[in-house]
Formats: sequence, structure tokens, C-alpha cells
Amino acid sequence: MKTMILAAVLAVALMLAGCGGGSKGGSVAGIPSGGGTPTPTTPTPTPEPTRTYGPGTVPLPTGHTLETGTLPVGRSRTVGEADGMETVIRCTAGSENCRFTVAADGTVTLIAGSLRIEIVGIRVTPTTPTPTTPTPPTPVVETPLITWRELPTLVDRMTHRTELRSRSFAGPSCDDGVTACQAVVKTLLANATENRREEFSSLSFAGRVKKSAPMRWFSGRRTFEIEYTYNGVTYPRDVTEYFYGAWLDNSIFIASDGPILHPYSSEADAYFGRAAGARYLSMGIRDTDPVTGVYRGLSVTNGNNNGTFELNYTSSATGGQLDMTLRNHIHNTYTWMNVSVDNEGYFDNDITKSDGVLGANKLEGRFYQGGEVGGVYSYRLGQNPNADLFGYGAFGGKLGWSLPAD
Repeated sequence: MKTMILAAVLAVALMLAGCGGGSKGGSVAGIPSGGGTPTPTTPTPTPEPTRTYGPGTVPLPTGHTLETGTLPVGRSRTVGEADGMETVIRCTAGSENCRFTVAADGTVTLIAGSLRIEIVGIRVTPTTPTPTTPTPPTPVVETPLITWRELPTLVDRMTHRTELRSRSFAGPSCDDGVTACQAVVKTLLANATENRREEFSSLSFAGRVKKSAPMRWFSGRRTFEIEYTYNGVTYPRDVTEYFYGAWLDNSIFIASDGPILHPYSSEADAYFGRAAGARYLSMGIRDTDPVTGVYRGLSVTNGNNNGTFELNYTSSATGGQLDMTLRNHIHNTYTWMNVSVDNEGYFDNDITKSDGVLGANKLEGRFYQGGEVGGVYSYRLGQNPNADLFGYGAFGGKLGWSLPAD
């Protein structure tokens, strides 16, 4: 199909307004000052206005129908067709949608302000199409705009957090407040390095997921001294925390394992059982109006193991409802159903250890700005009274992201 571009870019709103000028009416001679019957004159018709687009002068085709509407940025609309030509409006720039009207004579009036649109006339000449092999689209990975260096500043703007922490875990807690949680996260970042996308192997499903995920990754460890008391005597002790995490545009999630307050704790924990030192947390900037849809992303747990999740959220006047399915690093699946979400985007299924729930257990988290979600989870592997077994971790993801092929 041979295509000839007859008209190019209609630049800015001021030019659009200027393009619609011109009168279609005639002119009439005035009445003589001396009185009497005026001499009839034949009105001189005003020629149809021509409009300049690009380097040449090309009049728009006639025969348009009146249209008005809103056009999202990057989208186009055909507003008229005459003499084998189409006139197409395309919203090409700006931070908001283009709003416009198209009159019957082809005059386009932009309402939205300083946005630009383009008008393209296309004449189509029938021809025999040449078969072509379609070129597969180049995959585009959407990663956060926040760089590793800028990440601590983003953490300073995060106002909401969710944490799952064993009682035997040494170190400060996010339960102490937002400021304390910001300090915890920034301390970890100061002892971490960014994991580059090219470091992940494409030979494994986990590597392909991390390469394509809309997030960036980091890992690290820190060693510090604590004091613990045994048989009434306080001892100093060096402990090391190993942690892994990722950040998105408006949120971060981290998994830590070790250190524990003392070597062999006999104190059973609400979710973590005995002798376990672990902390899983999510922080972000709150979104008070979460978007209905399917959120997908990754989870991280001890040993830098990764899983994937899919969360289906439906909003309502009082907050909403969600279902979430998690697939862990050995491809076991766990599902949380009918979890309520409040009108600030916070969800918690209120499961406790005493409920004795097998399988999908604790689920807690928040929706964050930019169509993001993050939180923590645990699932119960058994009900041995002497050694409770749980899986647990932190997760984060985005609205509409699709997992790669398994």
C-alpha cells in the first residue's frame, strides 16, 4: 500500500486557534452619503481559508462531521474523510489528555491548553501488498526511575510500613514507628550493594523473572554487637544480619534472616517457631485510592529465595477485597481468599498462630502509589507442637505486569 503524507504537524494550541479563522460570508457596499436609492452591488465572496501545515500549504478536505471529545496522549482519532483522504488527529505531547472540537469545515480547536496535536491527511493508492515477515516487538522492561543513589531519599518520603518480625530477632523494629523504620531501611541500604540485572541468569525461571520484573534488587549483610542475658549474666555478642530486597517507584520490600538474641531460644514465636531470627518488611508511600485490577510481582525470603505472586483486587466504597496466590521458590502454591482492604489501602487477614491454620496463614500489606502493592506473609507447614514450621517472606509488585514464560 503506497502512502503519501499530505499534512504533517499542527504545532501548538495557539496555531490551532489561528487555523480556524476566516469568514464565509459576503461583503456589501455602503449607502452613499447623498441619500437616494443605493446601487445594488454583487457581493464578493470571501475565498475558503487555506491552512499551512509544515513546509507546504495544503487545505484540509471538506465534508467533516462535527466531533468533540478527549484523546489520551499517544492515541489518534480519524475526524474526517473526503476525496480519498483521511484526517487524523494524534495527541503527541503534554502531561494530560488532549481535548478538542472538530467543526464541519475541518477547523480544529484545542481546548486542553498548551498540548500539541497533529493532523495528517493520507491518500491511499490501491496496490498489491508485498508479504512481509512481522518483526517481533522488542521487550521493554519498565524499571524504577529512582536510582540506587537516590533510594535513601525515597525512603525518607515513605510513610507507611508493614512488618513481620520474630521476637528473637536482634535489632530495632519497624513497629517502633515510621521514623524508626526509615532508619532501619537506610541502615540496611548503607550496608548493601545493588544487584545488576545482567547478573541474573536467563537459564532459570527465577533469573528470567528478576531480569524482567519492574523493580531493582539489592543484597547485603551487617555485623554489630548486642547484649544478651543468660542465667542472670549479661554477655556481649557479635551478630550478623543477612538481607535481600527490591525497590519499585514508590515502595521497597526486604527480607532479613539472622541474627538471634541468643543461640538456642526456647521461646516459641507467633509465626516463626523456635530459635528463629527473621524480619520481613515493606515500606511505601500510601495510595488512598488503590486501582482495581491484577497485581503481580515477586517475593523474597530467607536464603535469598524468590517466589512469584498474583493479587486480584476489587475496590468498593469501603475499601475493597482481594485474593492472592503465592508460588514459592520450590513452586508450591498458597492462596489467601476474601481478604478485606480498608479505605486507606491496608489489608490484614488477622490470622494468628492460635488459629492453627495450615497452608496460607498470615497476609498483611498495603497498596502504594503508582499502582504498586507490598506486604508480608507466612504459611504454616505443619502443627508439630515441638517444632512449628512456617514459610514467610516479603513481597512487592505492580498493576498489570505479566510474568515471563515458565
